[in-house]
Amino acid sequence: MPAPFNKGAFFKRSVFKMDKKELYSYIDENKGIFEELSDKIWGFAEISLKEHESAKAYKDLLAELGFKVETGLAGVETAFSGTYGSGKPVIGILGEFDALSGLSQKPNLTVHDELITGGSGHGCGHNLLGAGSLSAAYAIKKYLEEKGINVLSTSLTAYEAAIKMAGTI
Repeated sequence: MPAPFNKGAFFKRSVFKMDKKELYSYIDENKGIFEELSDKIWGFAEISLKEHESAKAYKDLLAELGFKVETGLAGVETAFSGTYGSGKPVIGILGEFDALSGLSQKPNLTVHDELITGGSGHGCGHNLLGAGSLSAAYAIKKYLEEKGINVLSTSLTAYEAAIKMAGTI
């Protein structure tokens, strides 16, 4: 029987004394791809459980960045994960990317001005949250590639609806 996980000892290991500047540099060096992804997701403005183009954009970028992509999580077509490494421990980062109905908005404005009358949009900022989460997963992956620790980037569609479907609300 394996020894129990000693998280106190684990988190004292030097691998968790990450250099923030180094992590930020991984994002800064690649910020264009994450900004482009956020802009694409803004443009798709797909509502929960129907984010097919958005999910494809995320999965394609995850694969391009060296993550192993798993699709159809929990039987949901647009739910996926991107994993780097194997074994334990695993670091998980959650991102979301669904738009909300009625929040259509022209970009780069500080006042409400619908792009599509009554359309869906990202007034909730999920286009930013998803891309930001992916950039964090990428930075950690780059940092830990030689340390033997895993990173899991999971994007969950309509997490509010999924929680309700699971009966936890």
